[in-house]
Amino acid sequence: MADRPSALRMLVWATLPVLMLGVEGIRYAKLPNLHLANAALAADAPQDEFEQRVRSYLVAHPDVIAEALNRLEAKRGEQEATAAKAALKAHSADVLQDPDSPVEGNPNGNVTLVEFFDYNCPYCRAMTPLIEKAGAADPELRIVYKEFPILGAGSVFAAKAALAANKQGKCRLPSRPLQDTRADR
Repeated sequence: MADRPSALRMLVWATLPVLMLGVEGIRYAKLPNLHLANAALAADAPQDEFEQRVRSYLVAHPDVIAEALNRLEAKRGEQEATAAKAALKAHSADVLQDPDSPVEGNPNGNVTLVEFFDYNCPYCRAMTPLIEKAGAADPELRIVYKEFPILGAGSVFAAKAALAANKQGKCRLPSRPLQDTRADR
């Protein structure tokens, strides 16, 4: 029996240094300088090794690349939308109140629709009946037409002719006959 308490005492004395080392190890691990040292060691790792680790990760997880590209595209889209809103706000008087731009519908309407068009654009021609229906459906709709001749010299000529006719009062709207046929023929 006398041997049993002495064995227990030896076990306590043998365990005490291990516990103290564990407590000190935890305290040491929480030191901020230790983490900085680990970061410095990681920074000192050879560039080739780092690049290989990144490459291996990306090859193993290609969805990360798609996610990054989606986020980049969304961020760029937001930036472009913000820039477009700022540009429209800065030039809103030029776009909405330009006396040289033909207006259809209610000139004092509470809603303004701006159509940028080119006489040679088939999509612009396809929009004509839809815009006319919108104007007929809403008596408060003000439609502003903006010449946007981007499809060549014929488009520029047609835009100039239509604006000149509009200034003379000969044609209030973008010339529908011009829009019905291509201007570059």
